[in-house]
Amino acid sequence: MARKDKSVEVQQSPAPQPAPTAGEEAWSPLSGLRQEIERLFDDFDVTPWSRAGRRSPLRALRGNWPLAPAAEMAEDETGYTLTLEVPGCTAKDVEVKVSDGMIAIRGEKNVEREEDKKDIHVSERRYGAFHRSFSLPRGVDPEKIAARLTDGVLEVTLPKSAEAKRNERKIEVKPG
Repeated sequence: MARKDKSVEVQQSPAPQPAPTAGEEAWSPLSGLRQEIERLFDDFDVTPWSRAGRRSPLRALRGNWPLAPAAEMAEDETGYTLTLEVPGCTAKDVEVKVSDGMIAIRGEKNVEREEDKKDIHVSERRYGAFHRSFSLPRGVDPEKIAARLTDGVLEVTLPKSAEAKRNERKIEVKPG
């Protein structure tokens, strides 16, 4: 089966200022709070099979889409790769913007219904809008950021600038 590759346009704003790296962001006092709030929302996400008859009081607040698509940031010698899971979305449904040291990803998956379908008894499919923002790691060249959506996975490449590559050096770790 052929893979569907679609490019996603990356919109740029004025040159961003250096932002904290992913490691610095992890130590932020608000990072822990955000993770705890997301965990609480996950705890309240009840399906008919998980706890009989109980409905989530927060489900109406978050709609039918998870709080945010699952994301992963990886680094190699050339730069960073930001990967987000956006199943059912096309390149037209997703917007990627870079501004002021941040990268913002927005999108929406719309409900597709056919009038002649049978009554739906169970639906765990997700629809609605989503938004994720990340600080750009130091040393990223914002002019060369690119995004591609393939089989429901958005991959944003964040290449390191030539200067950042020059300034990198490995530190030997000695025993004892």
